[in-house]
Amino acid sequence: MKPRFRTLASLSIVSICFATAPAVHAQTWGGATTAWSLATNWTPAAVPANDANIFVAATTNNGMSLDGGISRSIGSLTFGPTGTRAGQFTVNSLDQTLTMKGGVVANGAFVSGTAALTFRGNFIIPTAQTWSIGGVTGPEGDHGMMVRE
Repeated sequence: MKPRFRTLASLSIVSICFATAPAVHAQTWGGATTAWSLATNWTPAAVPANDANIFVAATTNNGMSLDGGISRSIGSLTFGPTGTRAGQFTVNSLDQTLTMKGGVVANGAFVSGTAALTFRGNFIIPTAQTWSIGGVTGPEGDHGMMVRE
């Protein structure tokens, strides 16, 4: 009876180790256009699954717009750590809703007088999150974030 119990216990432990939730993969927004539903705007070239973590390439100033009549849900939204944006970056969800579950990181990404991160439309922030959005301070003010209707 004891060897059988050990075998069952060992199998239970192994199955618990492999029964973890699947990892949420990150995708990078390159944004040749603003259409969220266009696979070629993403690397790898596929529209992200719900709850994916989104990275915005440091080389793009093209914003993103939810389209196709489908609301989306993302994990975190992170802006590339290298390079800075000279223009605005807008996340539009005017006809759909974007649920943001994991916060935003954009430290030092918006540094010129006209650069800002703008969220426009319908957003759901379902849990407490950290949003770390930085710009430069000075006579023109901090060009961090705007929230618009």
